[in-house]
Amino acid sequence: MSDKRICVVLKPDGSHEQIEYEYTDDWQDKVLGGKMLELGEISPLNVMVGVMDPDAPGNGPNSEKLNTYEMPDPQPKRVGDLRKEGKLFGDILVYNGDGDFQLDRWIMYKENPEDFDVDEDDDEDEEEDDKDDDDDDE
Repeated sequence: MSDKRICVVLKPDGSHEQIEYEYTDDWQDKVLGGKMLELGEISPLNVMVGVMDPDAPGNGPNSEKLNTYEMPDPQPKRVGDLRKEGKLFGDILVYNGDGDFQLDRWIMYKENPEDFDVDEDDDEDEEEDDKDDDDDDE
């Protein structure tokens, strides 16, 4: 039984694409063509970001292409750090560890990141929970 999932790849030339992959223990390394370095989370989207590890020996052909893709803020701090150091090479992987992350959602986020404020949703959920608790007291 295969477990296919979807993620977004941000290419060194500034383009992006959605890909389907076979979910295995080393799927990230297969998609990137070399050992992955996890850079952190984009919390408004509940996704993780990874790149080819610039210090890992034997990484694939993309490992020599500097990635200039413009990511909206907030972005993981390590993305900016690697970019400043000139070590952000190859594809950038944006994925949901629990399932699919599709390109249309990335495009919506990239165009209007301020529309993805997690805190507002969390506050609404808490208010709803408080209301439910109040109803239980009656």
